Amino acid sequence: MPNSPSIIPAGVQEFFGESLTLPAGNGTKTVFNRRSGFNAILMEAAVAARVALPPKIDAIWKHNTVTNVWTNLLPQGDAQPPHGVDGQVATHRGVTGMLPFTLLATDEVYIAFRQIPQDLYIGMNSAVNAVVSTLAVAVSTDTGFQTLTVTDNTKGTNTTMSTSGNITWTDPALWRARTISDQLGVNGSSITVPESVGKKFWMKLTVSAALTAGTMIDQISAFAFNAAASTTAGGAFLDANVPYFLMLGEEASGIQPIAQANSASTIQVTWMRL
Repeated sequence: MPNSPSIIPAGVQEFFGESLTLPAGNGTKTVFNRRSGFNAILMEAAVAARVALPPKIDAIWKHNTVTNVWTNLLPQGDAQPPHGVDGQVATHRGVTGMLPFTLLATDEVYIAFRQIPQDLYIGMNSAVNAVVSTLAVAVSTDTGFQTLTVTDNTKGTNTTMSTSGNITWTDPALWRARTISDQLGVNGSSITVPESVGKKFWMKLTVSAALTAGTMIDQISAFAFNAAASTTAGGAFLDANVPYFLMLGEEASGIQPIAQANSASTIQVTWMRL
């Protein structure tokens, strides 16, 4: 980044730099998960842009409705970031192929968000689904789960999770933060582990038919609410060719940049561990 070293703060323990695609203002929006273990960022866009901070995914649980078994799909590990991972690998950049997504028609996947997301990005591994199956999405409300009308861009010819893409929906007005036991109307003692996540904005994913065995997700990301692919709404302004330093709080899962102009460009990013 030109001239950027002069504003790098003291006490930096590690860097990781990369050049990322800045989507066009009228293009498909993109989110970049933060790299594991890094808590600050230096970024410089080649053109005027906006950037938003997407909400963190706190947990992903799979529930088999036949056996009543709950499986943690984002377990916390013992490896130390940034050279290791903390278990939530599919929610971090640079770590891939770690979220098994072989779902049965009797499975439910529950995703816990810190804040309401606008949409969801699913980055598939090379092991994709090849079975005709439709994805259904519902969100937590005060009266149970509300099914959404979604556009599933991971879908090939009626085969959800067959390619990487965004899953989009019309913003549900009644989405509420709830505990999972309250949401399901059951005693918390029957689902002790996911209950420990606390009150979150929950999303439930189900499929109409079992996915191909071995289906794997590389990355899963939420989009910032009210920061759609737009040059006029949401996020903060970035001037062209100006470096910006930003500390990333615990609730920020990454960055969501977009060009002001209707043509794609690049944004130079240096992740930092302070």
